[in-house]
Amino acid sequence: LVVNFETVIYRARLAVYEAERIGLPLREFIPMLVRMEDHRFFHHRGISLAAIAAAAWRYITRGKRSGGSTLTQQLVRSLFIVDLRLVFRRKPVEMILALWFERFFSKTEIAKLYICGVRYEHGAIGINEALAHFLEDARKKPTKAELFFLFERLSNVRSDLLPHKVAQNIRKLIDAGILAQKEVSKILQVFRRQIDAGRVKLTSPDSFSVLATLVSMGSTVRRNTPSIQ
Repeated sequence: LVVNFETVIYRARLAVYEAERIGLPLREFIPMLVRMEDHRFFHHRGISLAAIAAAAWRYITRGKRSGGSTLTQQLVRSLFIVDLRLVFRRKPVEMILALWFERFFSKTEIAKLYICGVRYEHGAIGINEALAHFLEDARKKPTKAELFFLFERLSNVRSDLLPHKVAQNIRKLIDAGILAQKEVSKILQVFRRQIDAGRVKLTSPDSFSVLATLVSMGSTVRRNTPSIQ
């Protein structure tokens, strides 16, 4: 763990202040973040036993290590935990810190601290650095398409384009009314620009085509699905 918790928290809150000082409407970003990263964020107290159980089951049945961490757990991991290698030793500490953290900060404060304090890319910590790295303007208010791209980068440790994951997140946000269908083409344009700039890596030559096909299929399904009276 870090040595001085108070200093870390002070710097994290300072990052939030700085982002809001230059005009970033962090509160407006929260619904998209929560839907993508932790849709039960406002209903748990820092940890989600259901998510932990689901992640454990995936690991047991498929050997796949994924999910299980709430937004609060991800934040305290970024702020306070130095050694991330030993997962089974780290997780209990992470859970205790998440429960403790939620006693002192509101959900809105935690979400803002997350937006301004976690890693978006190698060397890009927080929304300001992410805007400067990807959009080349730390003061720019991102469009919904650009914000989606930034939040999609949060859990992508290798800078890869993961078509099925991106398409799944797009569908979730459209179903929740956070994204409009017209935003899909703008999202594809953002990814295309980032790929061309070398900031996003293609896992295969046709990864972008697969993404475009997946989101197009999702749009077609919705247009052809009859409404239920």
